[in-house]
Amino acid sequence: MAASSSSSSSLDMLKLWQDTELKKIAVMRDHHEQQVSKLESELESLPMEYTFSPGLMKAMKREEAVVKAAVHGNGGAGDAGGAAGLQQNFSAIAARVNQLFGEEMRTHFARQTKARVRSLAGLLREHEAERERLWRNLRASAQGLVARLHLHPNRGSLEKPSLSAVHAASADFSMVLGAEGYLNSVARSLDPEPANFARRFCPFLVAAPKADLRALTPLAQHAFHSVQCLHRALLDMHHEANERQALAAAFGTQRARVEAEWDVHEAGMTDNYLRQRRELEARMMDGGAEPSSADETKPQARRRGPRGNANNGRWLDKEKQSRLIHTAPVLAPTGVSLGDAAAPGAGVAREDIRNKLKDLELGYQMALQTLNVQKEQALLWIQRQEMRMSIQLQLVQEQFNLRGEARRAAALENFIMCHLVAAIAAGTTEMLEAEASAGVVLEANA
Repeated sequence: MAASSSSSSSLDMLKLWQDTELKKIAVMRDHHEQQVSKLESELESLPMEYTFSPGLMKAMKREEAVVKAAVHGNGGAGDAGGAAGLQQNFSAIAARVNQLFGEEMRTHFARQTKARVRSLAGLLREHEAERERLWRNLRASAQGLVARLHLHPNRGSLEKPSLSAVHAASADFSMVLGAEGYLNSVARSLDPEPANFARRFCPFLVAAPKADLRALTPLAQHAFHSVQCLHRALLDMHHEANERQALAAAFGTQRARVEAEWDVHEAGMTDNYLRQRRELEARMMDGGAEPSSADETKPQARRRGPRGNANNGRWLDKEKQSRLIHTAPVLAPTGVSLGDAAAPGAGVAREDIRNKLKDLELGYQMALQTLNVQKEQALLWIQRQEMRMSIQLQLVQEQFNLRGEARRAAALENFIMCHLVAAIAAGTTEMLEAEASAGVVLEANA
């Protein structure tokens, strides 16, 4: 009877020990995750300051000057040679801006990523040291538990599995396998037979070689957190690829919208041009009428002011870097239109009608050139935003790789520690039950 009471008390002590050790692991894990989240939030809220170099600013201003010349008809508009020269000049300047912009973005994000990686690596080293201390405390606590329970342990001490060996022996860590499959392969790599696992890593606790520990895994929430952490590590390691798909979709939508808006605007302008030309040609066929007044307005391209998101001052604003998915606003046509060349009731002579037809054609070609320049500028703006974010994604992946590897290592260590706590508790329970059974047998024989 006394042996049974002592065994029950020892089992209660063992249960309390297991719960306490598992709670220590959980508290440390949650604390580490909170520290990483806090650090990354601080880094994101305080991006490294950046301003364009004088050379890039000068090139951008030259580019904008060429665009303004094209829009306002000061660059040889209406003359084929002048228009071709304007287009060639704009393309050369735009290519130079793209080159300088890409170089400066790469330098800026490389410097920013390096600083962030340095801060994150320092914190992760502290976490690794804390897990090592927790491991040593776990080993000492397990040995003290055996002494308090007055058990007779086998020779040996609690051995810490090699994480590199565990990872190498388990299946590939990939999206195909998934976190659950990887974690299961980790458990199998420790040893396919749970009893062998207990003998290898807890030799001073397990006396019975046939101990069946298959059902003795860490508590459900600990296994869940390990799987969750591995899923996050997988997402970190594939961050660039995943975000590139999102950016490709976002910028593809912007380009499609630009094409659609410009097509609609050009179609409306062309319809207006054709309507006016038909009216003038019809008057020509009718033989004309009274000469037009001297102050009659000639047809010309009317240009309304650019909308709020046009090019003025765009590059002078500070870059937004809070979210990679943020893209630039889509530009829209400035509303280039044709004047009314055939006002109702205006009597004109044949020669005047011919002049009006020439002016109408010239105004239409000028408007088309302006629209093309604006469209090219809008697509160029989208291209540069895509370039900036693509460079940022490529360079920031180093930070995500570091965090992903740290998450994987932490998930493995926490999983193994929980697994060992469960194995220690199971082995000790078996020893207590064996000693209790032996005591009962001795009492019965007596």
